[in-house]
Amino acid sequence: MYDSARAYDNLVKNVKGTSVSGVGDRASTHPGYNAYGNERTCGRTLDVLAGKRTIAVALCLANDAAVPDAQLVDIATGVLARLG
Repeated sequence: MYDSARAYDNLVKNVKGTSVSGVGDRASTHPGYNAYGNERTCGRTLDVLAGKRTIAVALCLANDAAVPDAQLVDIATGVLARLG
């Protein structure tokens, strides 16, 4: 979680992402695990701008199973709800 809307732009500017609806003000998902300086080739990452906050949700599943965007949106929605 970043206390900055600007962080969203920094996170998504160098990746080829796809817009996702259903969470935050803007959200983008891209292949690979990329959160807090950790990068992996498995899974997907969802970057979300919600007000003045930016969150990154990254998930790798067992056996490199595909990570559906809906699963990332559900996780991000839960994180944002807990943050209030």
